[in-house]
Amino acid sequence: MFDFSVLQANADNPTLMSVVYAMLFAFLLSVLVAFTYEKTSRDLFVPGNFLQAMILGSMAAATVMLAIGDSLARGLGMIGALAIIHFRTNLRDPRNIIFMFASLAVGIASGVHAYNTAFMGTVAFCIVAFLLRLTPFSMLGITPSTCCAFIWMPRTVLLHNRWSSSSSNTAAAPNTGAPTT
Repeated sequence: MFDFSVLQANADNPTLMSVVYAMLFAFLLSVLVAFTYEKTSRDLFVPGNFLQAMILGSMAAATVMLAIGDSLARGLGMIGALAIIHFRTNLRDPRNIIFMFASLAVGIASGVHAYNTAFMGTVAFCIVAFLLRLTPFSMLGITPSTCCAFIWMPRTVLLHNRWSSSSSNTAAAPNTGAPTT
C-alpha cells in the first residue's frame, strides 16, 4: 500500500519525497508554459535560451520557496541576498515578461506545496494564451480601438476596404479596417 504520509509536507523540514514532488511539478508545469509560449508566439525565431530560462526559473523559485518554508527570518534574509542580483537583460516584448512571471509563479506555488493552485493556474493561463492567439489582438498593427471593427464587420467588407485603399495611387494613411463616417 502507498504511504500517503510522504505527501504531508512540513514547511520547516520538507521530506525528500516532497522536495522531489515539488521540483518535478514545477518542471512539468513550466515546460507546459514554455510550450505554450513557443506555440503562441508570433516571432519568427524563438530563442531557446528564453525557453530554458522559463523552465529553470520555475525550478529555482520552487527551490527558494522550499528553503524559506514558513520562516519569516529566512524569507527576509533571502530577500536581502537576492536583492544584490541585477538583471541587465532587456525583454523587448511585455508578453515575454508575462510568460516569465507565469513560470516563476508556477515555481512559487509548487515550492509552497500549493499543487492545485499551480496546476489550475497554469492550465487557465495556457488556455487563455491559446485563445488570445486566435483573436484579432494577436495580429500585428491591430489596436483595441480597431478590434471592434474586426469583430463586428463581415470579413469580406474588411478585405474590400483594405484592397480598395491600397489600389489607389494617392499617398493616404493606411487603412486600419475601421469603419469610416
